[in-house]
Amino acid sequence: MHLGGDEVPFNCWASNPNITDFMHKNDLKHFADLESIWVQGIIEIAQKLDFEYVVWEEVFTNGVKVRFFLKLETKFSKKYKA
Repeated sequence: MHLGGDEVPFNCWASNPNITDFMHKNDLKHFADLESIWVQGIIEIAQKLDFEYVVWEEVFTNGVKVRFFLKLETKFSKKYKA
């Protein structure tokens, strides 16, 4: 299952006061941190259901904990190779 990880442009979140209030209350400085919280929750659900999953490179490079054998898709970088 592809879980994504690059769907929402951060300027969309910046324009939403509910999002910026949540970030402030949770001491989140960057939108990548917020995205990581969301993606981590989706990954935990997928793992509980024993789904194999794929994410974009941004998920991995933003520090989200993923399974070791994760399939990683990259669009921009040749830094990570199988």
